[in-house]
Amino acid sequence: MKAIKYIQGSATHNSTIVIVSKVYLACGFFKRLLGLLAFKPLKESEGLLIKDCRSIHTMWMGYNIDVVFIDKVGRVTAIYENLAPFRFSPYIRRACSVLELKAGSGGRASIRIGDIISFVE
Repeated sequence: MKAIKYIQGSATHNSTIVIVSKVYLACGFFKRLLGLLAFKPLKESEGLLIKDCRSIHTMWMGYNIDVVFIDKVGRVTAIYENLAPFRFSPYIRRACSVLELKAGSGGRASIRIGDIISFVE
């Protein structure tokens, strides 16, 4: 699965940007609890999607990450770039899922609050 950001253009032209070409899905209690601890450090082309999630932690991680909170329609509701190890994100009430990325990936893809992100095979 890959993560795609939709870019609003003119009335006749919209485009997309691939944020990451490989998205891993964390489903189930333990995979969601462990998050990226269950994986090798992410490459620039990889991300982890955690569904039914409104807050994350970076406890015991050895590297920084970018964190993108997404609501039920795919709209970005909050972004935390370069979140350091041993930190907790705030609880984002409107979020339904979280996309965790290698630090710097969010900025490279110019992800902003209000952007629409979808996940496709």
